Amino acid sequence: EVFDRLTSVAKEAKFIAGGDIRLNLESEHSDEVGELGNILSQLTNRIRSNMDELKGYSEKTTEINIEIQKRIIVLSNLMQISTLISQGSKFEEVLKIAVEKSRALANSETAFLLFKDDVKNSFSMKVADGGKADYLMTIEINAQEDLHNKVFNVNKLLILDKQNSLNGNLTVDFLTKFQVKNCLAMPIFLRGSVKAVLGVANTRDNFAYSKEDIELLEIFSKQIAVAIENNILAHRIEKLEIKDNLTGLYNRFFIESRLQDEIKRAIVYQRPCAFIVF
Repeated sequence: EVFDRLTSVAKEAKFIAGGDIRLNLESEHSDEVGELGNILSQLTNRIRSNMDELKGYSEKTTEINIEIQKRIIVLSNLMQISTLISQGSKFEEVLKIAVEKSRALANSETAFLLFKDDVKNSFSMKVADGGKADYLMTIEINAQEDLHNKVFNVNKLLILDKQNSLNGNLTVDFLTKFQVKNCLAMPIFLRGSVKAVLGVANTRDNFAYSKEDIELLEIFSKQIAVAIENNILAHRIEKLEIKDNLTGLYNRFFIESRLQDEIKRAIVYQRPCAFIVF
């Protein structure tokens, strides 16, 4: 009987040595053979526990590597936008690239940029990227709408997901107008007022935005704010210049302003005014 039990333990020990750690060798006998089986069983359980722990570490390491790669891609995108701004690229190109790169946040399906028209006091779509981009470009939010006064034209981050919603019927109005289920939108301020709104959205169920998503979208919005400010300053410089850099002649803006001044002066002094424009 002892020999048979010893042979059985040796056989199962060979399976364990071959990598099969699912076996359980605990014995009801209290002799040396039973103790050997119990020791092998404890060793198997410890190996199994260590293997599960290593598997968990491996999965966590994989997740961390994926997150690191995502952060590297986002930082690369931010560097690209900064380079475009510093090189004086076209304003529309900078906005297009910024919106396109921001869509990588939270694996969004759509990214958009709303611009405020100070004359009409309304928001209209400036750039849209991703799914339903053509539809989003048709969106306009008038001053009479609650979305204008209570959502976009305020100093407040917009978060719509499974954990956050808007007051009253604003959530329904927003989701109906933009045709999405989740949205994260950041207001872009210029001289104390909202000039634009940068947003990312998707149609996934049971989705929630993280703190990192909010922080990264804020960085993108600040870069767009810099691009807008640079564009305004560039137009002001153009107005201040009176001569064309290529020909050295007075530019059209200077000639028109001088013409208006002479017309006003002629009206005041009641004398004829003549101008020759080449």
